Amino acid sequence: SLAESELGAFETWLAGEIRRLATSRDDEDEDEDEDEADAGDPLGLLAESLPSAVTKKLRKTKSVLAAFERDITELELGSRKIGELPAEIGEFTKLESLDLNDTGLVRLPAELCKLAALTSLDLSWNQELAALPDNIGQLQHLKELSLASCWKLKTLPVQIGRLANLSWLDLTHCESFESLPIELGQARKLSTVSLYGTQVTAENIAELQKLLPACKFNK
Repeated sequence: SLAESELGAFETWLAGEIRRLATSRDDEDEDEDEDEADAGDPLGLLAESLPSAVTKKLRKTKSVLAAFERDITELELGSRKIGELPAEIGEFTKLESLDLNDTGLVRLPAELCKLAALTSLDLSWNQELAALPDNIGQLQHLKELSLASCWKLKTLPVQIGRLANLSWLDLTHCESFESLPIELGQARKLSTVSLYGTQVTAENIAELQKLLPACKFNK
């Protein structure tokens, strides 16, 4: 045994040992809980939110995309709180349909616009999303674009007019949305634009209606 001068009083030493053992057991239990959570949701896709403390425990978003083959034509991540879309999304060059609704996105990587085969893109209910990539005009085959309930979105990049095949644009309940760029008038196949719940003015709509007489601007 060691001298009391090294360990302190027996009662103090014993209390310290009990606390140490209890802490060790708690750490083991936490590890077991994390293993069980991973087993039930290996991609961490079912988390309801991503506060910083939880984010550190979830796999990086790259691992979400790692679960999918690069030659798939449809990718549905709707309602999974991925928080951030990694640049690796640009590797899915055969994607035709991409569902990212309600995924907690704040920004979009420029690599998203490498998806040359994409015809349908759903970004609705990403309430913190404030802008689209400036190079969105590269999505030459895009026909349908949903931005409904993207509350912080105020306008669209001017390259939106380069979407030669765009036929349907949904901006319903984009509460901060103020104006449509005049360049949108270059999207000659546009047939429907939904503007319910936006701040777009009648003057802005009338200006675009002259360029797109066959398009319905619903507000």
